Amino acid sequence: MASGVAAEPHRDAARDLGFGTLDTPYRRWLRGFGAFPAPEKHRDRRKREVHRVVGDLGADLLDGTGLAAWEGAW
Repeated sequence: MASGVAAEPHRDAARDLGFGTLDTPYRRWLRGFGAFPAPEKHRDRRKREVHRVVGDLGADLLDGTGLAAWEGAW
């Protein structure tokens, strides 16, 4: 919005990228969930992994924004 471009397509693309990136690892996690003697530790490890992956994707998206978005935001 700061650069004068509609936010919705970018927001939708970011959401799709996040879900698409996490889909296979999430399915793998669910498949193996019952095999762990301490499921809460397995869950906590998964939460940290999701946080890292989404944070990396967000950083990449921010790095890819144009100068106009940064200038418009200030």
